[in-house]
Amino acid sequence: MNVEQWKEIFMNAGSFILGLIFACGQLYTVIKLKKQEKKSNEKEAASKHYGKAIKEENQYAMQIQTELEELRQALNADRAQVLEFHNGTNFSTRKGYRLDCTYETLKYGNESVKGLLKDYPTTMLPTFMNKIIDDKQYFVQDVEDISKCDMSTYAMKLNMHVGAFYDIALEANGMPVGVLAVQYTGPKELTEDDIAMLHAKKIIIEELLK
Repeated sequence: MNVEQWKEIFMNAGSFILGLIFACGQLYTVIKLKKQEKKSNEKEAASKHYGKAIKEENQYAMQIQTELEELRQALNADRAQVLEFHNGTNFSTRKGYRLDCTYETLKYGNESVKGLLKDYPTTMLPTFMNKIIDDKQYFVQDVEDISKCDMSTYAMKLNMHVGAFYDIALEANGMPVGVLAVQYTGPKELTEDDIAMLHAKKIIIEELLK
């Protein structure tokens, strides 16, 4: 082959290579756009999922708060709370159960004590926990009655300015997962109808917590 033929071969090869490079560039751009579109769609789907989940959770929270306030008003209590158990860890890395006040309603003039019940170790309330686990409830008409026999619960309730309390276990599959707590700033004796109302609200709140 002469020089002109070689030139033509190299020019055709060069054109082919440039075309291939251009085609690869376009393919890369298409793939990149597809990935961006997929990522965008996933983000949009995730935002819709979380948005829906948050909306549903908030609806349940509002229902629980409403039921709790209805109970507080019906029993003319100073405070009503939902306490929920959760897992924590202590200094020796063993699992340790704790409780949080997740819902609270108050009579006007009373202060919130949710901050006092944040990650509260259940090991600091052995008698209280035994009552909730074994008896499914812990009713005290006058907190001074337990000042010597249950000093840990007495100290906690006194710190919350509680004079009487009616705490009942919230259960799931027959096991306690929390506490429905009704509190008064002074001594208080509830009637049988009051106790029946407390048990009825317990069942409703248990369903809402599932």
